[in-house]
Amino acid sequence: MRGAFSRQDSQPWRPHVTIQNKVTADAARQLHQALEGKFEPRPGTVTGLLVWEYFGGPWRPVRRLPLA
Repeated sequence: MRGAFSRQDSQPWRPHVTIQNKVTADAARQLHQALEGKFEPRPGTVTGLLVWEYFGGPWRPVRRLPLA
């Protein structure tokens, strides 16, 4: 699928949770500072992937891909 994704979406997979989106850099820094001292990593298991699409909103689930 080379060339089918934007540069941002072509980056290596780094699982994460999005807490904020489309906020100012200052707002993001403030929240990061407030949360970083409370963060505790914990183990987890990936059981599958969810595919979503967004064409101006809202997000819509498209497919569930379970992992064997």
